Amino acid sequence: MNKPIINNTFETTAGTETVDLRKKEEHKRLNIHTFMAHENEVCFGGTDEHGEELCVWFDAYEFIDWCDIDYIKEKLTKYINEK
Repeated sequence: MNKPIINNTFETTAGTETVDLRKKEEHKRLNIHTFMAHENEVCFGGTDEHGEELCVWFDAYEFIDWCDIDYIKEKLTKYINEK
């Protein structure tokens, strides 16, 4: 398995493709079927809205720092209550 380069690589089942993220922004909806934490990395894997496999890797320290679980719960609760 190719080891991904954090913050500028997308890894898919087809291999690793380096993408300059400053020039390319793409919105993807990921239907998660895999979660993995390994050493200092976190991975979510799944299929996008077109059924294509996609894995997104994060630096574990940055992931923990950026994820505000209480905020996510608050927004989700509001969304559910409005439905």
